[in-house]
Amino acid sequence: MYKINSFLFGLLILLSGCGKTPEWTLFYYANAEAASKSELSTEDIRGYYETLEQCQRKGEGMKRLSQSKLETFQCGQRCQIDAEQQLICLQTVK
Repeated sequence: MYKINSFLFGLLILLSGCGKTPEWTLFYYANAEAASKSELSTEDIRGYYETLEQCQRKGEGMKRLSQSKLETFQCGQRCQIDAEQQLICLQTVK
């Protein structure tokens, strides 16, 4: 019984790392007006990245592929949904 409990506890510890919050989240918008709104939306999320540089590279690549002058992006650091079900980030970088 003790071996099974310690095994399950160890497994739980290992699996808890899988739910880690991504460091940077890419938000991509069809036009600059949408990016200037105050609330972040999960509908605008286009990916998760370990570094700000990775997030910015992906956003720039998406803009280049779209060939639209109106599309824009921003990267949010450690974004989560709070108790009021609002998406918040420590900071956002354009």
